[in-house]
Amino acid sequence: MKYSGVLNVKDLNSTKQKATNKNAFIQCIPGIKSVNGDKFYAEANMGFLKVELNGNVEEFSCSDERCVSKVLINAPGLVIKVNTTLEFSTPVKWSAEVDISGPMANMARSMAEEKVKEISEQIMQCITA
Repeated sequence: MKYSGVLNVKDLNSTKQKATNKNAFIQCIPGIKSVNGDKFYAEANMGFLKVELNGNVEEFSCSDERCVSKVLINAPGLVIKVNTTLEFSTPVKWSAEVDISGPMANMARSMAEEKVKEISEQIMQCITA
């Protein structure tokens, strides 16, 4: 599944400064409870369930034009890979490619995809705020 969007920002330089900071990126993840280097623990509500997420930022690289991140998230019965690109243009463009696998993937796919889309949008809004 692929998602994308555009965000209008007031100050592109300020957005670049925040977006190129890996710690700021991790702190923008909704429901974050703890961070240890590139690893994080978060909680998310999926439907009526509260799900514990263990994640790892496997790649985070930035240039003057864009930032690219690869995040691996483990949830009960699910493995979620999220590859995100944030392009520093006016307006700022972002895209996220999501792969969901694991024993619960077929049953929880639509709910998980919707939640990942929502979280991706929240992260991008946080980074560009």
